Amino acid sequence: MARASMVLPSFDPKSLIPKLTGPAGAEQNRPKPSSRRRSERFPPPPPHRMDNYPRNNPPWTYDDSQPWIPFFYQSPYDARADGTPVPGIMYYRPHPPRQPEQSRPAPVLEDGATKVVCLAQMISADAEDLRDDELYEDLVDEVEDEAWKFGHLMSVVIPRPGHAPAAAAGVGRVFLEYADLEGSDRCKTKLHWRWFGGRRIVAAFYPKDKFAGGDYDVPVDENSAP
Repeated sequence: MARASMVLPSFDPKSLIPKLTGPAGAEQNRPKPSSRRRSERFPPPPPHRMDNYPRNNPPWTYDDSQPWIPFFYQSPYDARADGTPVPGIMYYRPHPPRQPEQSRPAPVLEDGATKVVCLAQMISADAEDLRDDELYEDLVDEVEDEAWKFGHLMSVVIPRPGHAPAAAAGVGRVFLEYADLEGSDRCKTKLHWRWFGGRRIVAAFYPKDKFAGGDYDVPVDENSAP
């Protein structure tokens, strides 16, 4: 019995490369939204403060300088009527060898850097967010979501008026404690002079011993420019 032959159609090898740069790719790479209600008072940082990490580039990006190389093959399932195999042709492009990732140099920390960052002028001392329990929980969630972008967050302290006499002096400030100096330094750099709910944030390192002892009234430089 004669077997039907198959002719491979011509194709563009570039069509085999996944395309995730359009709307479909953007939707696929979009993180899942948080189930908690957020007020989104943190606007995106200015472009000059955002890091453009090369490792975020798609790994399937190919090198146009490499030529497409054809190779021929024969399949036992593709033959002419007389049983002669029909050769097929495919193309491949050599992928350049991956370069070993260079270790990132240790960040240069400023004098007096600690694992605790104080965000001053971020919240008004008489803000409703500090008095209403539900709004306060939303505020803590919003701050945590933003703070986790910069490192391993250990704790968040937002003093409230009338809840702890020792913390009353720190009302209007937000304290972020990180597991290492790299996280706190990145947080201070990224959040300093950012906007939150129409207020300009002033980020500064805070003494770790004072924070651990519940003393939130240590003066910080609230007039420093970025």
